[in-house]
Amino acid sequence: MAIVDGLLVAEGVKVFNLSYGQLLANEKFLLLRHMVLSHHGRLEWGAAIKPAIPEAILLHQLDLMDSRLEMMREVYDDQQPDSFSDRIFGLDNIHLYRHGD
Repeated sequence: MAIVDGLLVAEGVKVFNLSYGQLLANEKFLLLRHMVLSHHGRLEWGAAIKPAIPEAILLHQLDLMDSRLEMMREVYDDQQPDSFSDRIFGLDNIHLYRHGD
Protein backbone atom coordinates (compact mmCIF):
# COMPACT_ATOMS: atom_id res chain seq x y z
CA MET A 1 0.00 0.00 0.00
CA ALA A 2 2.80 2.43 0.84
CA ILE A 3 4.25 2.26 -2.68
CA VAL A 4 0.86 2.73 -4.37
CA ASP A 5 -0.08 5.48 -1.95
CA GLY A 6 3.27 7.22 -2.44
CA LEU A 7 2.88 7.10 -6.22
CA LEU A 8 -0.65 8.48 -5.96
CA VAL A 9 0.53 11.36 -3.81
CA ALA A 10 3.48 12.10 -6.13
CA GLU A 11 1.25 12.07 -9.22
CA GLY A 12 -1.42 14.03 -7.38
CA VAL A 13 1.09 16.79 -6.63
CA LYS A 14 1.81 17.03 -10.38
CA VAL A 15 -1.77 16.72 -11.66
CA PHE A 16 -3.51 18.91 -9.11
CA ASN A 17 -0.57 21.34 -8.89
CA LEU A 18 -0.87 21.50 -5.10
CA SER A 19 1.61 21.08 -2.27
CA TYR A 20 1.59 17.81 -0.33
CA GLY A 21 -0.42 19.37 2.50
CA GLN A 22 -2.89 21.01 0.14
CA LEU A 23 -3.26 17.76 -1.76
CA LEU A 24 -4.20 15.79 1.34
CA ALA A 25 -6.84 18.41 2.10
CA ASN A 26 -8.27 18.19 -1.45
CA GLU A 27 -11.51 16.17 -1.39
CA LYS A 28 -11.37 15.15 -5.06
CA PHE A 29 -7.88 13.75 -4.61
CA LEU A 30 -8.88 11.89 -1.45
CA LEU A 31 -11.89 10.35 -3.19
CA LEU A 32 -9.77 9.28 -6.16
CA ARG A 33 -7.14 7.87 -3.79
CA HIS A 34 -9.84 5.94 -1.94
CA MET A 35 -11.12 4.46 -5.21
CA VAL A 36 -7.67 3.27 -6.30
CA LEU A 37 -6.80 1.81 -2.91
CA SER A 38 -10.14 -0.02 -2.57
CA HIS A 39 -10.80 -1.22 -6.14
CA HIS A 40 -10.10 -4.90 -5.27
CA GLY A 41 -13.03 -4.72 -2.86
CA ARG A 42 -11.80 -7.02 -0.11
CA LEU A 43 -8.65 -6.97 1.97
CA GLU A 44 -8.04 -10.66 1.22
CA TRP A 45 -8.21 -9.87 -2.50
CA GLY A 46 -5.52 -7.21 -2.21
CA ALA A 47 -7.48 -4.05 -1.41
CA ALA A 48 -5.63 -1.70 0.92
CA ILE A 49 -9.01 -0.56 2.27
CA LYS A 50 -12.64 -1.54 1.73
CA PRO A 51 -14.71 0.64 -0.63
CA ALA A 52 -16.79 3.13 1.33
CA ILE A 53 -18.30 5.41 -1.32
CA PRO A 54 -20.71 4.47 -4.12
CA GLU A 55 -18.15 5.25 -6.83
CA ALA A 56 -15.58 2.95 -5.23
CA ILE A 57 -18.13 0.14 -4.89
CA LEU A 58 -19.06 0.52 -8.56
CA LEU A 59 -15.39 0.55 -9.58
CA HIS A 60 -14.85 -2.64 -7.58
CA GLN A 61 -17.82 -4.32 -9.30
CA LEU A 62 -16.48 -3.34 -12.72
CA ASP A 63 -13.01 -4.64 -11.81
CA LEU A 64 -14.55 -7.89 -10.56
CA MET A 65 -16.58 -8.32 -13.74
CA ASP A 66 -13.50 -7.66 -15.86
CA SER A 67 -11.46 -10.27 -13.99
CA ARG A 68 -14.25 -12.88 -14.33
CA LEU A 69 -14.62 -12.22 -18.05
CA GLU A 70 -10.86 -12.58 -18.48
CA MET A 71 -10.92 -15.96 -16.69
CA MET A 72 -13.70 -17.12 -19.01
CA ARG A 73 -11.91 -15.84 -22.11
CA GLU A 74 -8.71 -17.70 -21.21
CA VAL A 75 -10.61 -20.98 -20.81
CA TYR A 76 -12.90 -20.41 -23.80
CA ASP A 77 -10.01 -19.69 -26.19
CA ASP A 78 -8.49 -23.13 -25.55
CA GLN A 79 -11.77 -25.03 -25.53
CA GLN A 80 -13.28 -27.15 -28.29
CA PRO A 81 -16.81 -26.28 -29.53
CA ASP A 82 -19.69 -28.24 -27.95
CA SER A 83 -17.70 -29.08 -24.82
CA PHE A 84 -17.49 -28.26 -21.13
CA SER A 85 -14.31 -26.99 -19.52
CA ASP A 86 -12.67 -28.36 -16.42
CA ARG A 87 -13.78 -26.65 -13.21
CA ILE A 88 -12.81 -23.00 -13.01
CA PHE A 89 -11.84 -22.29 -9.41
CA GLY A 90 -12.13 -18.50 -9.70
CA LEU A 91 -15.69 -18.85 -11.01
CA ASP A 92 -17.07 -20.95 -8.14
CA ASN A 93 -15.93 -24.18 -9.81
CA ILE A 94 -18.29 -23.91 -12.78
CA HIS A 95 -17.78 -25.92 -15.95
CA LEU A 96 -17.92 -23.41 -18.80
CA TYR A 97 -19.76 -24.65 -21.87
CA ARG A 98 -18.57 -23.58 -25.31
CA HIS A 99 -21.37 -23.83 -27.83
CA GLY A 100 -20.77 -24.73 -31.48
CA ASP A 101 -19.36 -21.88 -33.53
